[in-house]
Amino acid sequence: YTDIVFSANLSKEDKLSLTDELIKKLKASVCQLSFNPDFKHADVFMKNGFRSSTKISYMIETSLPISEIESNLKYSVRNKINTLKGKLEFVFEEETNRFDRLNELTYKRQGLKLPYPKALIQDLHQALRSRKKSHVLLAKDLDGLDHAGLFLVSDYKTMYCLAIGSNPDLRQSHAVTALIWEGIKLAKSLHLNFDFEGSSLSSVEPFFRRFGGKQIQYKQMTKVSNQYLDFFLQLLYKI
Repeated sequence: YTDIVFSANLSKEDKLSLTDELIKKLKASVCQLSFNPDFKHADVFMKNGFRSSTKISYMIETSLPISEIESNLKYSVRNKINTLKGKLEFVFEEETNRFDRLNELTYKRQGLKLPYPKALIQDLHQALRSRKKSHVLLAKDLDGLDHAGLFLVSDYKTMYCLAIGSNPDLRQSHAVTALIWEGIKLAKSLHLNFDFEGSSLSSVEPFFRRFGGKQIQYKQMTKVSNQYLDFFLQLLYKI
């Protein structure tokens, strides 16, 4: 999510004025921002020519007892987690190298390149690790082969599943399912909610939904400076 962080002593009018000022400094030809569900100033973006669309994510509220969180899992998820007990080991990594490899393999399997610089996750992890706001969690088998990995970041109240990587040759192990459950348990141990960070991909959203999280909505604001490019992108998104 994107957010705008204001000083605590600002009035509502000051926040609106500063948001308007900030928007006018956005000079990208294509600007698309997905805002935190609590963001309250989407109307200011719309007055400046942005289109608003509503997106969906899922959140596990970890204030619930762990038994209740587990009971909210779909049967298929619980079954896969139980089947994998004793077959996988979950480890925290200090560096992102092993996760980066799994992440690249995930995109390569789909015939895609990473949609962001490879160093981005490394830089985020380095910046957040000293504050204990970043975790690289891997699932490996008893032979030491990496099956899947999660890159998790957090703020003061929520842990976010920012990226998932998996070895396409080992996908049938369903390690991602077990790994996400480990991430949820980690979030609970740190008294944080667990946010799946949403997805409009038809193959991903149902998978996240099976973990029994509460559906939440957030705003995505889009502005394209060139009308012909705007028309093309809208057409492309509808196909």
